[in-house]
Amino acid sequence: MIKKILEIKNLGKFKNPQFGKDNWSGQFEQTNVIYANNGSGKTTLSLLFRSLLGENELLLKKKSFGVKELPEVRMLDETNKEIRFFKGKWNRALENFQIFDSYYIEDNVYIITLKNNLKTQSIFEILLGEECVQIQNKINALKEESKKLKNKRTNLRNKKNHAETEEIKNNYVLLMEGNLKERDDLFKNISLLEAELIDLSSKHRDEYLIKINEYLRIFNPNLKIGKLSQFKQKVVYTLQISGHSLRTTDKTNYSLKYSLSEGDKNALSLSFFLAKIDLLPNLQDQTIIIDDPITSFDYSRKNTTTNNLVNLSKKVKLFILMTHDLTFANDFSRRLNYKCNNLKIDFNGGSSQFINHDIEKESLTGVFKDLTVLHEYLLKGAANDTERRDIARCIRPVLEGIFRIKFFREIERTEWLGDILGKIRDSISGSIFEPFKTLLPELSEINDYSKEYHHSNPYYFETPINDEELRNYVIRTLDVLKKM
Repeated sequence: MIKKILEIKNLGKFKNPQFGKDNWSGQFEQTNVIYANNGSGKTTLSLLFRSLLGENELLLKKKSFGVKELPEVRMLDETNKEIRFFKGKWNRALENFQIFDSYYIEDNVYIITLKNNLKTQSIFEILLGEECVQIQNKINALKEESKKLKNKRTNLRNKKNHAETEEIKNNYVLLMEGNLKERDDLFKNISLLEAELIDLSSKHRDEYLIKINEYLRIFNPNLKIGKLSQFKQKVVYTLQISGHSLRTTDKTNYSLKYSLSEGDKNALSLSFFLAKIDLLPNLQDQTIIIDDPITSFDYSRKNTTTNNLVNLSKKVKLFILMTHDLTFANDFSRRLNYKCNNLKIDFNGGSSQFINHDIEKESLTGVFKDLTVLHEYLLKGAANDTERRDIARCIRPVLEGIFRIKFFREIERTEWLGDILGKIRDSISGSIFEPFKTLLPELSEINDYSKEYHHSNPYYFETPINDEELRNYVIRTLDVLKKM
């Protein structure tokens, strides 16, 4: 697994991010959440992770603009051995590494392929199990032996054609016949092993089908995978959309590509991925990287997706969730009681940086966010007058917000704190605003102070602000809230 990022250079917007000091140290925890605004470098980071499977060309395509040097990356694994991308390639590829991203969706929605190259993990290949992998290795070895026999046969043919006597020529003919018999025996063994592989993999295929449909029932009940069929080295499936069946190889007017919405594709591919993960024999050794598992097209399954990913994160060695969605990132972190490594990719104009992220604080909105600002000021103070003015501007929205919550039917959207104070001032006995008359002098004075620093005041930035006076008004505001 990846233990720590030491260096990234010349890769997209990561021209030379600095680790440590005020930024993230580069050290991963067991569960990590990386939030990023659009255009800050999340897609580049996702490609970096995917390239660790041995796809060197992905990083070469993401070289930073305006630099001549190739991208360079240095990381440490759990044994403190270096993982390095240098001179256009990784020094090694990682194992037990599963990635869900946009490329996974594109590769796996329409066809499930069983590949011969065991270094390339397609959906179905990973499910074969140790016994099937051993058989596939035998098949590959026999095919290599077949190539050697073919080369040997070519050499024998050349020697026969240049033989000086008929006797020598006949000897070469006998050797070639033996070579052909050996080749035929190899082909028979390969056919037997391939048949055995198909029989063994059918069990995994059935388990996989059940798992996929379990996830589809919760992600998108309108979708269901039908029969998985295997033809030589290709596996195809039947997809039911609202009860109507389509094959992935269907040549009718119904096109699978155009019958699926973006949300359908995402739900289908995420079901493929999670079903695959569930059937891995060594889940506890896996690194799982999930990049934007939900989109605006399928936001309705956000809660279900969050629950499933939280459960998965607790079962694996390293879990990394990346997203552009702040609410989703916060929901995931909150389910873990924020006991995870929260990071943010921040582009400062020169290079994207990884910073430690107080996602709980950033996710606050409205009155709760302003209240947090007031409380933190009393605890930590303010660094300069600009911060003090921002704090002063939070006072009125806090009071206004509490009144709106308390009297949400009596206060119009176009009415502000001054209007609310007018309702209190003009209230009669028995009115819901009448009990607040005792607080009216204090509320009015706090309002008068805060509005001096509001943007509606054209001189707000020139209005002097005193730290001691600001602290006094913040305390008085919080005291008033206790009495409301």
